Amino acid sequence: MKKILFLHGFFATGSCPMANAMREAFEGCAGVLTPDLPLHPKEALKEIRSIIDKEHPDLLVGNSCGAFLAQMLSPVVGIPALLGNPYFKMTEFLKVRIGEHQYKAPRKDGNQRLVIDEALIEEFSELEAVQFDCCNPYYKERVWGLFGEQDTLAHFSPLFMEHYNNIYHFPGGHTPTEQEVKTWYAPLATKMLMEYPAKEERYFQHFKGGKYKFINSAFDSETLERMVVYQAIYGEQAYWVRPEKMFFGLVTRDGKTFNRFTEIEV
Repeated sequence: MKKILFLHGFFATGSCPMANAMREAFEGCAGVLTPDLPLHPKEALKEIRSIIDKEHPDLLVGNSCGAFLAQMLSPVVGIPALLGNPYFKMTEFLKVRIGEHQYKAPRKDGNQRLVIDEALIEEFSELEAVQFDCCNPYYKERVWGLFGEQDTLAHFSPLFMEHYNNIYHFPGGHTPTEQEVKTWYAPLATKMLMEYPAKEERYFQHFKGGKYKFINSAFDSETLERMVVYQAIYGEQAYWVRPEKMFFGLVTRDGKTFNRFTEIEV
């Protein structure tokens, strides 16, 4: 059975109405994972990666802040993503909400309190600055955006279209109702599962022309930094190791900036 990893919004949890609606919509058809995400985005990204390493989902579905995180991860982990009302500028959202708040649905750890402070805003700011650095031409068709026509919070469809091609709209607000999830989100997620089956192997082309097979993600034993192990598919077919941020990141040559490695079909 296929798996969907649902990433909730900032004030939401893995038991929010949208998460429940996703599970109900795919009951018997696909498993829907709905974890409670850490408040701090860097911790959340690590937690999501851990879940992906263990569960190997076929699709990421995020809403609002969850879509912000999903977009950053999709081309790195090689999993298509459906972004619902993505909030690409979380710092704007947080700056006017400094202080103590409550999550809008129960968390499994029982902690319902959260605090927005300058440190949290700065952490989001750091990620905002690099959020599209791993955006790969191969994923222009594999990351879809779904935008509520009555969304009064996030208005980032033009920014989305600078990087991706597939955009959809629904007659709803920023946080969809359970019925809107079943009417709009679930059918698009189903379509993506059908159009983009899980890839058994991934291949990349270096900007200098060489082609490589992605072998695995690994950790540096000293620093615990994420690394990429990859193999040349030419010449002596040597194996190489490079920091993940460098592998999926950008490079600038002669005043032009582009992907160091671009995912390809072989």
